[in-house]
This record gives sequence, C-alpha cells and structure tokens, in this order.
Amino acid sequence: MEKGIFDPGDWQGFLKNPTVQRNLPTSWEEYFSKEELLDFLKVAHRKFYYRPMIILNALFSASNMNAFLRVIKGGISLFKLEFLNTNNKDF
Repeated sequence: MEKGIFDPGDWQGFLKNPTVQRNLPTSWEEYFSKEELLDFLKVAHRKFYYRPMIILNALFSASNMNAFLRVIKGGISLFKLEFLNTNNKDF
C-alpha cells in the first residue's frame, strides 16, 4: 500500500458490499509482469495437476457421472489455460 501498487479501498469496499461486478485487483506488478505471473501459474499447474497419480485419483474418486464430468471439465480448463489462452486479460 505504501508503494501505491494497489488501492486498499477496493478490497475494503468489496468487504462492505461483496458483489461480482467489482473490478478487484488480482495481482500487482511490482517485480513481475502479468505475463510472467501467468507463466508461473502455468508451471505450478503443470507440476501439480499433470502428475499421473493426481489425474488418476481425480478420475477414480468421482462418485457419480456428474462428479466425473466436473473432473473432465476442470482438466479441459487447465488445458485451455496452458495451451490455448496465452493472452489471458482476466488474470
């Protein structure tokens, strides 16, 4: 806050009136650009979620078809983040 990287009033306002319409800061660029932060996020996802045991556990722990489909949709979202959406402006 002292460096003016983000405005604490944004989060205080959200806590008083939590609405989806607010444009809250999700990252700040003191040391890294948004692109670099997104690259770090991709590496973290890759190192954790793409391990074979994590994938198998997620698939086999699904208790019903809806849970199984949720796992598949989550995997597709990670895939899109990793390979298709390199210019994510919402991060």
